[in-house]
Amino acid sequence: MVLLLTALFIQVAAGPALNSDDEMYAAVANSGDIFAWLVDRYSTWSSRSLIDLVTILLVTHTTLWMLLNAIVIASMCFAISSLASKDSRICLNISAFVMACFWLIPANMMHWSVWWVTGSINYLWPITASLCYWAVVKYGLTGQKLSVPAIALGFMLAVFSSFNEQVMVVNFIVHVFLFFMLRRDYFYNKMIGFGLLANFIGFAFFILCDGNAGRLIFSARSYFPEFLDMSFLEKAYFGISLGLYQFFYIGSWVSIIFCAVIALRYNAKASKSIAMISLLFIMLTSGYMLGYVGSGFSELTDNIGFIGGVYQVPYRKAFSHDFIRAMGWGIVFSGALTFALLENMHFDKSKVYRVFLFVLSFIPSCMLGFSPTMYVSQERVLFASVAIILLLIAIIAGKTRYSWHLLAATSVVAYFTYS
Repeated sequence: MVLLLTALFIQVAAGPALNSDDEMYAAVANSGDIFAWLVDRYSTWSSRSLIDLVTILLVTHTTLWMLLNAIVIASMCFAISSLASKDSRICLNISAFVMACFWLIPANMMHWSVWWVTGSINYLWPITASLCYWAVVKYGLTGQKLSVPAIALGFMLAVFSSFNEQVMVVNFIVHVFLFFMLRRDYFYNKMIGFGLLANFIGFAFFILCDGNAGRLIFSARSYFPEFLDMSFLEKAYFGISLGLYQFFYIGSWVSIIFCAVIALRYNAKASKSIAMISLLFIMLTSGYMLGYVGSGFSELTDNIGFIGGVYQVPYRKAFSHDFIRAMGWGIVFSGALTFALLENMHFDKSKVYRVFLFVLSFIPSCMLGFSPTMYVSQERVLFASVAIILLLIAIIAGKTRYSWHLLAATSVVAYFTYS
């Protein structure tokens, strides 16, 4: 209730953000011919049919959307805390900490993925649905018996989340990972089976959609002509480059909190040193990147959109000296954090899960190498990566005795930042 009231208060203050896409959905809602429009859109533009349907039903009812959006924000924070901690006594503490971090997400990303009606239903809602689904799965894995309504709810959440391409891929990778980690227990969890079925439903809608291919070609010709001549390996390289590069764009707040939590969490001297070095490293890197912004000119590319859009890196510059150097910095930083997460390489399943989440946070961004539509979608395509990093931060914070200190400090910073 505390989370919901906080989210609702902020939502009312922010209000709904509307643009031309909302007007298009509103026109469809008022026309009354929704089904025919969804069929046409599926064959000519997008496979997000279920998400489109929800958008059409809500876009003309902004007050209802604001209430539901606040519920979704609160649910996201609670789902992350449920996944992060087994101790119900600190669940509210972790939930509040996650919400404090949530308000530190860069303003432009918040605008397009949280406060914009269409953007929230396309990004915030499917990502939250996925987190809630995995929370139900975890509940079942802890030995609790899942009721039929709980399984039905989990299945509906999994289906809805799978209509976002990034979430669909992330869900599938998590399923594969859990298959190898849980082995026999994987097959005994009914919720996992229904979730995998939901994943295949989303994949079938995506792979059979002619509109996706048409949209890709249209977007490439309009925004990134070189994309059409790139091989699979070149697209993969480009995606990895963007994944490493955009990790810094998510916001230095993520990396600084991440490193601070690691420094507070671990007692091993080597791990503390690595975490502090990583913290210093990300601060220097942030300054290095901001230097390009301040100068108004970037040696990396001719049209990088640091503010107001996702990095738009022309293919002809992808192999430049500065671009490769920036990638190198990203690899070293990622390696340092991975080593810190593993705590000097002593094997433990929980450590493997944490490293897996850190690697997984790059996947939604790396996927952008195969989609030229990122130049239209702006920062909202990075929201999935933010959610995974928030989960990882919450998991580490839940294991430290300094969690209240982290909550207080982050809340103060969030308050002034959001104000």
